Amino acid sequence: MQTKDATEILKRLGWEPHRDKMGDMFAYYHLPDRIVRIHYGVIDYGRDSGRLWVSVSLTTAAYCFGCEYINGKESQHQYEDMLIFSEENFGVTALEFFENHVKVALNKVLAWAQAQDIEQKLREESANHSLVAKALLGDIEALRNYKSTSQLYTPEFSDYEKMTQVERAIFFAEAYKNNELDDLLARKKPKQRSISLTTATRILKTQGWLATEPGKMWLVLPDRFIQFDFGFIRLHDDYNVHLEAEISNEEISVACHYIHDSGKCRKISATNIYQSFNTIGRGLFSGVDKGIDICVETLNEQEFIKISERIIQWARAQDLEASIESKARVQKYSYTQDIPWHLACLALTGKIDVLKSYQNSIAVGKIPEHLQSLDEELETHVNRALEFAEKHLKTLKKRETTEAHISPQTLVVFNKIAEHLKAMGWTVYRDKNYNRNAYFISKDRLINIVYKLETEGEPSTITLKASLSTLGFSTAHKEIFYNMPQYIALKEAEEVYTLSGADLDEGKLQQICMNILEWADQQNVNQIIYDYAALPTDSEFCLAEFHLIALILTGNVKKLKFYKESFQRKNYLGFVDTITRYDIDKALTLAQGYQTGFSKNAPDFKLGCANSTP
Repeated sequence: MQTKDATEILKRLGWEPHRDKMGDMFAYYHLPDRIVRIHYGVIDYGRDSGRLWVSVSLTTAAYCFGCEYINGKESQHQYEDMLIFSEENFGVTALEFFENHVKVALNKVLAWAQAQDIEQKLREESANHSLVAKALLGDIEALRNYKSTSQLYTPEFSDYEKMTQVERAIFFAEAYKNNELDDLLARKKPKQRSISLTTATRILKTQGWLATEPGKMWLVLPDRFIQFDFGFIRLHDDYNVHLEAEISNEEISVACHYIHDSGKCRKISATNIYQSFNTIGRGLFSGVDKGIDICVETLNEQEFIKISERIIQWARAQDLEASIESKARVQKYSYTQDIPWHLACLALTGKIDVLKSYQNSIAVGKIPEHLQSLDEELETHVNRALEFAEKHLKTLKKRETTEAHISPQTLVVFNKIAEHLKAMGWTVYRDKNYNRNAYFISKDRLINIVYKLETEGEPSTITLKASLSTLGFSTAHKEIFYNMPQYIALKEAEEVYTLSGADLDEGKLQQICMNILEWADQQNVNQIIYDYAALPTDSEFCLAEFHLIALILTGNVKKLKFYKESFQRKNYLGFVDTITRYDIDKALTLAQGYQTGFSKNAPDFKLGCANSTP
């Protein structure tokens, strides 16, 4: 017997099987007042012998809906929130394994489920401060006295009405007590539901976000990564939209992973940033005061585009340098995850003397008081931080050398340029080569300026060179080719602008920026992307990369499947050696989620392929 055979038996006995995204098998059974879930599988020993393993939990429809309602978003899967878990394994091992063995195991499961005291479990959960349990027990007075952790003020969403977890818990408790949730608990959809999580995810993809599952997005900006999770549920006549977002950059994540995980420098993309200390709202863990909730009357394409713009606006407003400086301070850190942040920020700011003092204190058995929340692994973390700091010191010295040849007067002009660019809505940053850059976002377009000292002398000249990309192109490129820069230009402007290095002409800088934005607005980015998608496979290095990214953004799954099959047959279609089977696999995965994510107005071309016709 195999797992698929057990699944067929479960279906015949009235269970509802479900395979999750990891391939694990679950099944649900509805009793009058509770829902039983099993996680199961069969290990086949051959010749009819085998072992059925079964782990069991249970919940109620009201408990699941309460979790969704109070958390402010629907669960991805029905009955995701379990109330009681069994420590017993109800599996069966037999030399001759037949259908009857499965039935015996399931009967034991149902007997266990019926014996559980749900009300007692809710009282235990209520004593442990569960808002859902208090609501289901009708303890409205306790909820009214419950102090919710206040979310940090988020100016980007200040014009939205808010509803806290406690407020939702009170409303749910009152509705449940008055039997006003019957239609929802019977799994009927709200009549006015206008959009699904999958559709909302597709809308955000048109704004440059990537995702491989609904409601979990990421975006790459030239100087930072954004992870954005969202969900929603109907409240009264409105929707509650729950938003969680966090940002980091490559430097911070590399340092934190080095210190906390392995002592090795990881390749970082937007999907594997180290847990961030820059989160929207507040909180560290999903479902525990993390993120913000906003109330929206109607959920449609325009509203999600607006939310996307606000999340990006919030992310760009975060001062990562200031955050690093704040975490480098010698102060008490209450949470375990604060310690790697602190050590990483000390390393990134070159505070080797502080790290050595920690190392010396630990060596004589004296753990610094402000680091005592992390005890067992502290010595290892400090040693790794010191290793990383000494390696990073070379980078810091290289940056100092880069600045040393610039005159003080020119540095003043550079600083003025940066301040004026920021005032005009640009974000200034340094790339990996420490060149001065600034970027501007207009809808899905990413406009970048590199400004640098071209000549020394009297007077010196500062040049400004513009280029254009899209949020989706840069994000997809970084995800596939993670060792490449975060900003990749789709097209470069031909004109090079100049400013005097002696004194800043503010009016001229403003006019240059206006000209650059006008140039960017005139470019047909959809056409550019489709042109890259039409390139032959034997294109040179960068163009071959751009070709793959364009196929992702246009959702050309058919062609990428053909590439994958060809690579499996060791037919590399003329691709440069740097394009690997792994790159093709990743591109195909992203494209499969992007088929409906490209602009509706994109041109419809038949895209050719060198050496082949898929």
